[in-house]
Order: sequence, then C-alpha cells, then structure tokens
Amino acid sequence: MNLFDLKNNPNFLQCWRERNRPATVGSAVTLLIIIEAMIFTNAYFDDRVGLKSAQDVTPWFVDSISALAILQGIVLLFFGSVSAYRLSSRERTNRTIDFHRSSPTPRTHQILGLVLGSTSLEWWISLLILTVQVILALLNNLPPTAILQFYIQLALCAALYHALFALMGISRDPLKNKAGALVLFVGIYFLAHILVANKLSFVYQCTWLPAYEQLDSVLRPENAGRGWPHYGQSNQAELNYTLFGAALPALPFQMLVQIPFMALFLAGIGRRFTNVEQPVLSKSQLLTSAFYTFTLFTGSYVSLHFFSDDKHFRPEGYIVSLLILMMFFAIVGALMATPSHIGYQRGLRRARKLGIGRLNWAQNSSSNAVWGGLFCLLCAAVLAIYFHLFGTTPGNSVLASMILLGHIVFFVSFVEYFNLSAMHSKKPILFTVIVILWFLIPLFGTIISAGAGKMPTALVALFAPSPIFGVIETFLYLMEQKSREKFENQHIAVSITLIIIWSMAVSAVLLAAYERRRLKSLG
Repeated sequence: MNLFDLKNNPNFLQCWRERNRPATVGSAVTLLIIIEAMIFTNAYFDDRVGLKSAQDVTPWFVDSISALAILQGIVLLFFGSVSAYRLSSRERTNRTIDFHRSSPTPRTHQILGLVLGSTSLEWWISLLILTVQVILALLNNLPPTAILQFYIQLALCAALYHALFALMGISRDPLKNKAGALVLFVGIYFLAHILVANKLSFVYQCTWLPAYEQLDSVLRPENAGRGWPHYGQSNQAELNYTLFGAALPALPFQMLVQIPFMALFLAGIGRRFTNVEQPVLSKSQLLTSAFYTFTLFTGSYVSLHFFSDDKHFRPEGYIVSLLILMMFFAIVGALMATPSHIGYQRGLRRARKLGIGRLNWAQNSSSNAVWGGLFCLLCAAVLAIYFHLFGTTPGNSVLASMILLGHIVFFVSFVEYFNLSAMHSKKPILFTVIVILWFLIPLFGTIISAGAGKMPTALVALFAPSPIFGVIETFLYLMEQKSREKFENQHIAVSITLIIIWSMAVSAVLLAAYERRRLKSLG
C-alpha cells in the first residue's frame, strides 16, 4: 500500500468525511469569498481614495496579497491546529484507538491519515487562497516564486504545529483531564521563559515569522533586511538566520529546525497507536531530542555572543533560559522515562523469563537510573561550553554544575522512588511535595526577607530546594554574571546550597535503590 494512497487509508477517509461535509464546505467557501471581497475592497479604496499615510505608497494588490497571507496563517496555524487536536483527542474518547492498534494498516499510514485528514479542510482552503495570490502576482508582474516559497515555509510550520497538537490530543486521557491541564500549564510556564529569549535564531525558526519576513521583503523591498518584526538599527534580522555564526538560507534553516521536531511528534503519535499506556517518547528519543535542542540553543547563542551589536544584549538572560530548559527536559524526561509500579514488575518478570539479570536501560519497564546519568552527562557537557565562553574558573564551573545536576538527580530519583513505592497510586502527594519544596518554601523565604538589602545567609536553606530560586542566583554568581551578592556571605550560601541539594539527591537515590531491591525480592 502506497503511503499517499489516501483513498485506501481508513484514518484519512474517516476524518475527510467528517471535515468535508457539504454544509461545512459550503459555509467555508461562502465565508472565504466574503472575507476576500472585503480584503480587496478595503485595499482598493485605501489606495484610490487616499486613506493611507503619505509615507505608505504600497499598491493595493500588494496589500491584498499580504492580507491573504495573514488569512492563510490563521486558517492553517490556528484552525488547523485546533482541528488536529479535536479529532485526535476523539480517538481516545471514543476508544477507536484500540481498533487502530489491531488494524493491518501500517502505522505510518495511520499517522498520516490522522494528521492530514483532520486538517484537510484547512489545507484545501489555503490552496484556494494561494491560487488567488498567484493570480494577483501574475497580473501585476510580481514574482510568483516568492508566493510559492512563502506557502512552502508556512506549510512546513503548519505541519509542525499540526503534528504537535495531534500528539497532544491523542495523549489526552479523558479520565485525567485535570492532570492533563496541569501538565500543560506547567509546560507553558517553563517554555514561556525560553520564548522570552526570542532573539535565539532557532526559536525564531520554530515560528511562522520567517515565512512572512521573506514575503514582506519581496513585496516591500524597502523593508528587506529589517526583519519581521523590525529590529531598528541592530543586526538581529541577520542573526535570525545564523547558527554558530554561519549564515544559512531561510528555507533550509527552517527545515533544519522544524523537520526533526516534526518527526519526533509523529513518532510519538505512532507510539500512542501502538500502546496507549507507554510513554509518548522512548528514553533514547528523549535524550536525542534534548541533545538536538541544546545544540540549536547553543548554536543560536554563539551567534549572539560573538556577533550581536545590540547595546541591550544581556548574556545572563540566556543562561537563565538554558537552565530552565534543562530542568524542563529533566522534569518531562523523568516523568516519561520512569516506569510505573506495574510496568517495573512486568519488566522484572520478563527479565527472569529471559534468564537475564536486568532489562536493557532503554526499555520502558527498566529503571530510569541510566537515563538520568546520561542526561546529567549531556547537561554537564553543554554547560562546559558556556563556562568556556564566559571564562569561568574551573572551580566555579564544577560548583555551578553540581548545583544544577543535584536538582536533576533528586527529581529523577524521587519520581522513581514514588512510582515504585506503596504511594504510587497517590499522585497528588508527589505534586504536593514538589510544590512545597520548589515554590512554597522559597516564597516564604522571600516574604520574610522582603525589604532587606542582603539576606541573612541562613535563609539560603529556604531557597536551596528550588531549582528556580535556588539555582539561578547562585549559578549566575559563580559564573560572575551577578554584580550584587544576594546573601551576606555568598561563599557560605553556596556551600549550604550544595549540601542541601546533594543531601536531597543522595537520599532520593538511596530510596529509589531500596524500592528496586524490595520489588526484586518479592519475586
């Protein structure tokens, strides 16, 4: 069966019939005609009647093409993503995913059918808009290749978002909506800090902005090289297309960033089709995705570090983003890489049947200890690059690394201890402990020290358990990126932080090891 033989793809046909009912198609086409008529009328009368400012001499057809491009983005990126999420989540709600699991249809066909079929209405509407844009370009001697390149870039970004939202939908457990919403909220919170550093080129390439910038530079040549949005006199528009200081063409750079992430999301959908109970990503996929993301982050930062002429460039902001990104991968990775109580017992029984001492570390039912160790090594290697860039002394480099790695070791081991212990069915306990350690205790410390210049050194004990409040300030101080000391004796504060973090980490490691031995002894 051909991958693109959609007529024989049951997933695609099911989604196609639902999305392309006559009433739905008729309403969509009518609405599209009305919106396009409004766009043309508004652009034409603005041009003819002279409602534009004196500086704006853009012809009406250029404004129309730009407005249609924005309409394409809304249709594909917003409505398409919502449709992908809605129809994929229905697979879990209606339990049809169990039928697909036993279906002879290959997994790749099922994935393509779901993602493409659920967004089919948005795709052919965007093609209708593209046709109108090309006709306008040909009638007014504009290069249609610019329109086509814009559509390819927008389509690539849309495919990435559709795959992500389809994965989110098919991973949604209808019985655990509250937990799913909580995880999504926490994810948005962490990623928001990364997106604040929007001058990183790889973050820019993950969005739809490059497509509109390239189109705008052709339709309005006076804006070429200024970026979209405009960056004034800085060279940020050029740095948006550089990695490790090397300039890359727009479309290849976008493909370099987006296609691996798209493949990762599609692989996650495939794992959901295979077994809805297994993690979205395997341990090896988690490590690979972390390595690739850290590489892109570092490549983008190196370009800024050596070539940015922005007077307001603050390196410490990107260090904070990197630390939060590492903790985000540690949290998500630990939750996915840690086997459940039942899963670990199944793995033990399987190992006995096979006559081996333990399962391969990459198996879903094996301990997360090896994964955690490899992830710590990856983080240490990445941090070493930044210590070299900032000229941090070897001693401070080791101390700073130990502070971050201590938090990672603690969380990875504590999650495994919790999953293997008698409390494994009481997930709110895990959440409560983490909230108290990471947020409530540091918040209490902030309240009682409000208004003080330098905090008493003893108060560091309230901030040390938190990877946000306890790591960032101390880390920046050790990297000599903080001019003001937060505590009265910063050296003692660093020592107390290390002792507390690694006491927590070692305790969690010992508890997890005890639970593993206990389950093995049960037979």
